[in-house]
Amino acid sequence: EGSKISLSQSYWRIDANSTDIMECPNKDACLGGYNETSKHPINCKTGYEGLLCNECTTTGEKYERISDNTCSKCPDPSLNLLRIIGFAIMISVFMVI
Repeated sequence: EGSKISLSQSYWRIDANSTDIMECPNKDACLGGYNETSKHPINCKTGYEGLLCNECTTTGEKYERISDNTCSKCPDPSLNLLRIIGFAIMISVFMVI
């Protein structure tokens, strides 16, 4: 079937019928292949989704942008709370000294 073109890693297309194949800005984010169950028929690396696999995943496990084309898993919220408490304690100690 001609429309089921499996792409090589680093490439992306908007839909199954598109012949316009584009190189991904982050070559590691586009895994290639053919995915019938996705809005876009390409497999994106975990943490990436959307156009050119260049958006960070915000459903389920959340990812954040750490550079132009790179996403990283968001830290656990409880870890952030511990950091804030530790920072507040350090400030308190320095204010007393």
